Amino acid sequence: MGLPIQPGGAAPVKIESKEDAGAALERVEYLRQQVDAGRIDPASAGPEIVETLNAIVSFFVLIGATGNLYAAIVEPLIEWNLYSVSLKFLGGTETPETQSARQLFEMLSAFYHKWEILKTE
Repeated sequence: MGLPIQPGGAAPVKIESKEDAGAALERVEYLRQQVDAGRIDPASAGPEIVETLNAIVSFFVLIGATGNLYAAIVEPLIEWNLYSVSLKFLGGTETPETQSARQLFEMLSAFYHKWEILKTE
């Protein structure tokens, strides 16, 4: 069934190695799949997704490994946000489900804006 969502106030995500980052990325992927399948509330998954990704990106920035960070983490997340999460609320009537998806969309958009500086051309 997978791991439950961290309750509010859970210990902050700590990434101290590349192995930690890999395990954390697996957790984020699991949460994304659960949101896409409608098994968990998007807004309730959002804080854990964003906190985890912020910890991962911060770790790689700290160790100076930023070369592929945007393409590997930020860009796929914003694509998921645009092509999956947004479809859960665009064009639909306002319901608790569409509001939840919109909240997740806004959380992920804030994450993107925080880390878009990593984008290199």
